[in-house]
Amino acid sequence: MLTVWIDDSIEQDSRVVTRILGKDVDMPTFEQVEREDLEICRVM
Repeated sequence: MLTVWIDDSIEQDSRVVTRILGKDVDMPTFEQVEREDLEICRVM
C-alpha cells in the first residue's frame, strides 16, 4: 500500500487518503466516442 505524505499532520494525511479512496469507490465512466484505431483493431 502506498500512502501519499503531503505534510506531517495526521489530519492532512487522512483527507488525502479519503479523497484517493473516494475516487476508487465510484464506477469508472467510459466515453462512447468511437476511435478509428480501435475500429481497425476490431476488424483485424
